[in-house]
Amino acid sequence: MPRVGFARLKAVKVEAMKTTPVNDGRLGTFRPERTRDGEAWARGGQPFYDVNRVDGHLPDLLEILFGDGAWMLAFPEDLVWVQ
Repeated sequence: MPRVGFARLKAVKVEAMKTTPVNDGRLGTFRPERTRDGEAWARGGQPFYDVNRVDGHLPDLLEILFGDGAWMLAFPEDLVWVQ
């Protein structure tokens, strides 16, 4: 088996990550920008799987569902959608 350098393997892995579609049901990734509490920072980078609009005083408030079954309030600018 020919030896392949680490940099080459890393480049192949990164390229595969760019082109491989996510098909596990996630809608996107939570990135706390406007939501700034401790739970939001702890969950930063986690995928979310469902979104509901929240009726109330803030028209742009959403609730999102994480993979562990927990719902959390978030703002649209906190969500990075799967392309």
